[in-house]
Amino acid sequence: MGIWIRSQKKTYLGRYIEVAAVGKLIIGYTGSTDTELGCYETEERTLEILNNIQRFIINGIRKDFIRNGDRITQDAVFYMPIE
Repeated sequence: MGIWIRSQKKTYLGRYIEVAAVGKLIIGYTGSTDTELGCYETEERTLEILNNIQRFIINGIRKDFIRNGDRITQDAVFYMPIE
């Protein structure tokens, strides 16, 4: 399945199957490659961001609604914070 994430510098948009806090970095894994999604001042801030991603997933990464009688499903995108 995966989660869509836009990187901190806005240079990457991808679907990641795993996301990890590695020191001051957030790394996204696609299965074949890994991407630095963000770099933060402290490891504590990095863990806060990882917790935010977890809450985003828990709240639902897919939105489902009806428009003009058609069922529409959209994937939500998590935007990495600048700081």
